[in-house]
Amino acid sequence: MQPLLPAPESPDQVRGLYWRPNEAFVAELAGALEGQRVLEVFAGNGYLASVLASRGIEVLATSVLSSMDAHCEGLYHPVVECDAISAVDRFGAGHDVLLMSWPTVTEQAFVAACIWGDKPICFIGEVTCYETAHLGGCATDRFFECFEPARTFSSYGGYAMEKACIGKMAAPSRKFRQAKLAWERQAPQAPEWLAESCMGSAALDGPLGGTLPHCTTTSGKSSHGTGQTSRHV
Repeated sequence: MQPLLPAPESPDQVRGLYWRPNEAFVAELAGALEGQRVLEVFAGNGYLASVLASRGIEVLATSVLSSMDAHCEGLYHPVVECDAISAVDRFGAGHDVLLMSWPTVTEQAFVAACIWGDKPICFIGEVTCYETAHLGGCATDRFFECFEPARTFSSYGGYAMEKACIGKMAAPSRKFRQAKLAWERQAPQAPEWLAESCMGSAALDGPLGGTLPHCTTTSGKSSHGTGQTSRHV
């Protein structure tokens, strides 16, 4: 294993970083995770895992190591190279909290979270909310349709579309779906694929569990940041 990078003097020096570090948030997050075994997916170069580990949190970091996380410049924490679905399959039973910071706009986050079950999920990143016309650059609509936050970290310093919270997967939200349909009807330039995906979301009416509906995996298609062009589905 290659030597780990030393902790930087400032997080501003860390490349491939999309979440917004500040001491108050890191302390609040570490306090919420204290005493729990954390499985991190989409860990990138391991910087978040490293700052949590420095505060005594047990973190197993995993990632596909994409070109946009600057992992080629080195890692701040050991990272197991695998996609989110494989990580939950392999390591989920031995961990208490699933951590995902800026998950990619693929079905990986949704499927991994469904497999994870009813254990807590800590999400950091942009949130898609059709009520406010925010189409974030993280995960897909199906994740946000089913993810139910229980606690939001007020100390996180992100901008309007960003949120840091802990919650669980639940039955698909009709409120989310109705807001999405309303947004699609009001958007004169809405692409054809969006209308199709709105209609297709009716397949998610049932509770989670058993065979996952329409869970197409997209292993290997990974990037980070708002520059992603994958569809919201």
